[in-house]
Amino acid sequence: MNNVSQADRRSQELVCLLLGFLVFFGSLVLSGLYTQADQANYHSTYSILPGMSWEAGQLAYQSRISGAEGMHYLVSLIGSTLEIDKDLLMSVCNGILAAYSMRLFLTWGADIRIAAAIVATNFYVLVLYFAAERLKFGFLFLVLALLSTGKPVRMFVFSFMSIWSHFSMFPIWLGVWLSGFLAKVEKGELHRSTWLKFALPAGLIAVGLAFKSNYLLWKLNTYIATREAFSFTSLVPVLILLGFSCFYAKRLIGPVLSFLPVMIGIVILGGSRLNMLGYFIFLYYGLRANAGLNVGVLATLAYLAYKSFGLVSNIIVHGHGFP
Repeated sequence: MNNVSQADRRSQELVCLLLGFLVFFGSLVLSGLYTQADQANYHSTYSILPGMSWEAGQLAYQSRISGAEGMHYLVSLIGSTLEIDKDLLMSVCNGILAAYSMRLFLTWGADIRIAAAIVATNFYVLVLYFAAERLKFGFLFLVLALLSTGKPVRMFVFSFMSIWSHFSMFPIWLGVWLSGFLAKVEKGELHRSTWLKFALPAGLIAVGLAFKSNYLLWKLNTYIATREAFSFTSLVPVLILLGFSCFYAKRLIGPVLSFLPVMIGIVILGGSRLNMLGYFIFLYYGLRANAGLNVGVLATLAYLAYKSFGLVSNIIVHGHGFP
């Protein structure tokens, strides 16, 4: 039996690796066509970074991209200094994200066909591959953090890197913290070591965010100034996902706490930026129900695959995904 499970594990790892290569080659082709909109700024910034000091490069980066998320800048600085083609570098990152994401979905219990479909055809995932270049690194380190469950130090490091990569990841991290804390309360496991395990990461991340408070307030004001007026309909997509999550989890409080920071963010910033986060929270619950072969996962997969077709068509025809 152990040999069979080990063989299954190896075959799954091989599929993850093969899908990573598939996404890498597909990204390389489409990245060459994605030359307009945000990618025009990313490419021009990438081309001027070689030879710059950290401070000078950061000023040039922020003036062109208007963002202070550190990981994308660090990757761009190193890649451009080593004269690695930008499309090649980001396609490698896409392949890594695809392989590890599929591994995470399989760890959650997903059917291998469902996991592959999410990684290869899902609209939100394709947005990470191409348009949301900075957010890509936030999700990559989030995936690595969730794959490090049971290894607190590694999980904390990857969680911190995820938030450092993009501050939009904070609502997901906060939801994970709240639901995890609740699980410990329900099991009666709130010992001193447990309090330390939850309080220390929260305190360190809070201190880190405090150092970036001026930038965060500026970013928040920018989002608020450009968003549409709030209406309840902007909450409908994430409420539907929450409903499915509660149904598949067969409980209420845990999923509500997981979604709560995202829903608060939608009220403040609008749904277009945060519905993606809600979808990935939903996957945590949906993929555990019948290996993802259920109405909620299949219906959202079909809808988001349809949206992906439009995204890819726009890249080919217009040079970017959102004309």
